Amino acid sequence: MPKKSKSELELLNAGLIDRPKAEELVIPVELATVAEREAYKAIFDGNPSPHLFTDAAKPLMIAYVRNALAANELSAVIADADAQADIKAYLALIKMQTTVSSAIASLSTKLRISPSSIAEHRGNLIRKDEGPKPWEDAA
Repeated sequence: MPKKSKSELELLNAGLIDRPKAEELVIPVELATVAEREAYKAIFDGNPSPHLFTDAAKPLMIAYVRNALAANELSAVIADADAQADIKAYLALIKMQTTVSSAIASLSTKLRISPSSIAEHRGNLIRKDEGPKPWEDAA
């Protein structure tokens, strides 16, 4: 098991993340290919927040995994494409890549796995408020 970075330890110690156990991971049956299952496991390993692996987040996680794999495949195709030979096909690939990238950005925001979900604009970690909320009675 790799050593945790200082920022990961700070997140865990700050109470922001309740680390689920690896044996609790249930990969959705909709993710049938080996690549999809490996990508889902990689997301689990990199984002230890349990809210990602609930039934409510399941469709978003499936879409996120599929879009991430599609983006990787498109990148490989674009890298091999010759823009000079067929400019229309090349532009179509670039448009597809833009669409997939937008979907990934939207899904990561909805799933709260983007870096801005755990840090404020200055890069400091967002802390959980301890104590009663302002609208709750302290008595």
